[in-house]
Amino acid sequence: MREFCIVILNHFPEYARNLIASIKRTHTVLPEILVICDRHQEALDDCKQRFAPGPFVFSKNTNMGFDSMPGKDIILLNDDMECVEKEFFPNLVAISYKYKDCGILSPLIDGGVGNELQQYPPVKIWKALSSPEIIIDRTVCFPCVYIKREMIDEIGGLDGTFVHYGFDDDDYCIRARAVGWRTMITKSLHIKHGSGGSQLLRGSNWSCSFAKVEDPESNIDIFLKKYPQLRAK
Repeated sequence: MREFCIVILNHFPEYARNLIASIKRTHTVLPEILVICDRHQEALDDCKQRFAPGPFVFSKNTNMGFDSMPGKDIILLNDDMECVEKEFFPNLVAISYKYKDCGILSPLIDGGVGNELQQYPPVKIWKALSSPEIIIDRTVCFPCVYIKREMIDEIGGLDGTFVHYGFDDDDYCIRARAVGWRTMITKSLHIKHGSGGSQLLRGSNWSCSFAKVEDPESNIDIFLKKYPQLRAK
């Protein structure tokens, strides 16, 4: 199996501990875990840690994770996720490598997620597709994504000009797709986000950790400056 590392972006240590505990409950062999901590330097068991000084910036902290694990694929996780399926990560890796040009793969998300095709249980559009392991191409949100190192090496990390909230993942998917990588969703696996459920409840089933301390400005203006063709007519 391809060598990979889990990268967790972490604000408060209790969220990382809860996520790591869920990984241990659901996996026979504990995967390699790196926690990028930006508000604390408390020791966390069963993982590597790096401290990211300064205010939290998703792109900056993600890139620190990429750079800290050269040569390895990356599973990027928000700290408020919870593993609920046995051997979730090896299964996600196996699905991604069925598709040579898959650069980014998301499971379904039980909890808040901006892309309705990533919601768990699956939305109606999936019901028309008979395979238990259907993949749909689309830019995806990044609560939990598998990212291949070969693609990272080709296109680089996230764009550091996205210093606020959101659209940094859209931009990364657009850049990947521009050079022939596919950004994908599988309905055969799911992971829990916060308290779960399909309704967007900030601080409950998404942004649980970060909602405690900040109400970040959106990256929408930065995104539309970079992609003016996407402005509403």
